Amino acid sequence: MDTDHQHNRARCRPLNVVAFATLPAQFRYEGTALISLLRNIGSAIGISVFEALVTNNTQVEHSVLAPFASPLNRALQAAPWPAPATAHGAALLDQTINYQAQVIAYNNDYWLMGLLALPLLALLPFMTRHRAKLGVVTVWRWTDRPRRPVGPALSVF
Repeated sequence: MDTDHQHNRARCRPLNVVAFATLPAQFRYEGTALISLLRNIGSAIGISVFEALVTNNTQVEHSVLAPFASPLNRALQAAPWPAPATAHGAALLDQTINYQAQVIAYNNDYWLMGLLALPLLALLPFMTRHRAKLGVVTVWRWTDRPRRPVGPALSVF
């Protein structure tokens, strides 16, 4: 493995690894539970908020696009699909408007997510790399496991 690849691998560590590297060993179980809990709560809140925004923006965009799709619009009358004055044509036109409104709503939500992530870039200069202490590495082996005392087997019968 070349040193350039090793340098990139050391630089691109997940945030959980960085968080646990500074945590004392006796607090790692509690840290794992807390990070998992906060991630799940944040995900649930984020998904709920953005789904509500998509739903609301879809309705808003539908109300913006619908006036342009009037049955009196000559461009729609000359189109190769069924005329919007018929029931089938009106349903097809409404489905197309809903699709376009959802595309615009999702696009707006992704722009909002990107704008919300931009302030996090300002925190990058404050991140420091944790330096590991050099010392003896203890390796746990299967043969080092605690063993039960050997003796006669107990029987319940």
